Amino acid sequence: MVSGVLIGVLATTTVVLTQRPIQGHPMAMGSDLAGVACTERSALTVVAPPVLEPLVRAAAERRCVTLDLRSAGGREGVVASLDKADVWVTDSRLWVMARGRLDPASGVSVASSPIVMLAGPGVMQAARLSAPGASWGLVLKRAQVPGLRLGIQDPAGTAVGLLAGQGVFATAKAALPDDFTALSATAAGLQQPRLLDAVTLGPVDPAELVFAAEYAAHTASGATVLRGAEGEPALDFPAYALTTDPARAAAATALVEALRAPELATVRARSMLREPGGEASFPAAVAPLGPRMPLADPATALRLFGLAQSGSVPGRNLVTVDVSGSMAAQQANGETLMDVVRRSGLVALTALSDRSSMGLWEFASRLDGERDHRELVPITPLGQGRAATMQAVRDLAVVPDGATGLYDTVFAAYQRLQRDYDPAAQQYLVVLTDGKNENDSGLDLDGLLSSIRDVQDPARPISLIAIGYGKADTALLQRIADVMGGSVYSVSAAEQIVGVLIDAIGRAHTS
Repeated sequence: MVSGVLIGVLATTTVVLTQRPIQGHPMAMGSDLAGVACTERSALTVVAPPVLEPLVRAAAERRCVTLDLRSAGGREGVVASLDKADVWVTDSRLWVMARGRLDPASGVSVASSPIVMLAGPGVMQAARLSAPGASWGLVLKRAQVPGLRLGIQDPAGTAVGLLAGQGVFATAKAALPDDFTALSATAAGLQQPRLLDAVTLGPVDPAELVFAAEYAAHTASGATVLRGAEGEPALDFPAYALTTDPARAAAATALVEALRAPELATVRARSMLREPGGEASFPAAVAPLGPRMPLADPATALRLFGLAQSGSVPGRNLVTVDVSGSMAAQQANGETLMDVVRRSGLVALTALSDRSSMGLWEFASRLDGERDHRELVPITPLGQGRAATMQAVRDLAVVPDGATGLYDTVFAAYQRLQRDYDPAAQQYLVVLTDGKNENDSGLDLDGLLSSIRDVQDPARPISLIAIGYGKADTALLQRIADVMGGSVYSVSAAEQIVGVLIDAIGRAHTS
C-alpha cells in the first residue's frame, strides 16, 4: 500500500546520551531569583506539564505569585485547565484546538522543543542509514526494515505522539493519492508502538526507532539522532491567562509574560528547552536544529487526535456489514462491493490497537429468522480475538436475494453497545453499506430516530461511523448520525478505510 512512498533526506549526528545532568555548564550555576523581594503576593492556580515546573516556579517567584501548581500535560492538562485554573500552559496548541472555547492563537509561547527520532544501532544498519540518512518516511517503510520497532511518548500525556504523526502524515500525503489513503498508511506505519514515559526515556533498543521531544533525548542512551529535512514538528508550549476574576487577572497576565522572559533562559536551559523562537541557551548536544514544520491546520489536527485516540485510548467497536444482494455488484476493476468490504475490514484490523475491542455482525433482511442481523464475533479485545475476527471478515458472503435490513440492525446494535457499555472506552457503531433500508417490516426511519432518542443517555455516548460504498444513500445515513452523533463517509477503495475510521474517531474526540 505504501510502496510508492519515497524516502527523503535527514541530517544525522551520532551522540552519546546520558542520564546525568550537564556538568560545568555556565547556565547551570547561580540563582535566577536574585534580587526579588516580595512585599505582597497573589495566589494563582496554574496547570502546566511536568517539564515546565521549574520554569513556572521561577516565573512565579519573580512575579511574587503564591502557586497552586497542578502538574499535568496532554489530555490530563486539558481537563485540569477547565477546573478553575488561572493560567494554563500546555506543550502544544494542538491541545487548545481539542479543548475548545479558547483561541489557540491567543497563547504566548514560553519555550520550544523539536521532535526528533532516536534510532538504535540495529535500525541504522538494517535501514542502511548514515549521514545523510532517512526521513519521516522511514516509518512508512517499516516492512522493509527487518525487525524495526517503534517507541513513542504516550499521546495522552504529551503532544509528542501527535506531532510525530504529523511528520509521518505530511510525508505520506506527498506521495499518496488522497488524505484518507495517506492517513491509512500513517496509521499502518505507527501501529502497535511501545509507549514511553513523557520525561525519562531510558535505553533505546538496538532495533527501535523512538520519537521524542528534544528535551527528553538526553535521558536516552545508545541512539543516533535523526532530524527531518522535510521539517521538524515542535512543541511550542503556549501559555494562557484564563481567569476572568479582576482580582487575579493582572497577576495571571504578568505571570504569562514572565514565563517567556529572557532572564529565565537559564531555567529553560536546565530543562533542555529552547527559547520560543528555537534558539538554544544550552549546548545543542542532540544535533543541529532542522527547519520547523508549521503547526497542523485544524483539519489535520483533528486527524492527529484520531491517530492518537485509536492508538492510546481503548475503543469498543461493533462493526455491522451489509451482505444484501446488491453487495455482489461488480465494480469497474472487476471486484464486487463485497470484495472491497472484505479488504477494507482486513486493512482496518491490521492497524487497530490491541487495546481496542471489536465485534462483527452481518445484516440483510430476515437473515436469522425474523432478525435482520447475525452476530459473527462478539465484542472482544483485538489482543485476544484479532485472528478470529479477520477470519470472519474473510468468510463474509453475499446473501443473493437479501434486501438491506438497515434500521432494525442499527437499533439492535445501538442497544448492544449500551447493554455492556464500558466507561473506560470510546464506543463506536460502524455501519458498512451500499444502499438504504429495504425491509418491508420493522422500523422505518422516523421510528429508528425516535427509538434512539428514547434510549439515548448523554453520559454514555455512542458514535456512529457510517461508511457508504457504491450507491449508498449517505444523506439518509447522515440523518441517523445527526441524532446519534458521529460521521458519514463515502469511500471507493479499501485503502481509505483506516483513514476514514481515524478521521471519525478524531471528530468524536474533539466534538
